[in-house]
Amino acid sequence: MAKDAPVQIDIPCDIQQLDDAGHVWTVLDEARDPALVSAGAILIAVDEVDPVIARVVDLVPHGDRTIVHLEVLRATSLRTPRPCLVRTS
Repeated sequence: MAKDAPVQIDIPCDIQQLDDAGHVWTVLDEARDPALVSAGAILIAVDEVDPVIARVVDLVPHGDRTIVHLEVLRATSLRTPRPCLVRTS
């Protein structure tokens, strides 16, 4: 794999945008594949700077949209060396 290979993002988010419980939140309709997004799922999320690994805490209907609450599991960039990630689904 090339050193600067792009990371495929599951759902965009702003990691500075927190709810009252301290979770990052975003909206389901911005997900690459909304079927991947369910409570407990481990996803690759992104702010404008770096991708992060996040666990879906819950999904909450809000009007005509669904809010996705995320727990950031690794605050460091996915571009730094680390063991491989395996998605099971």
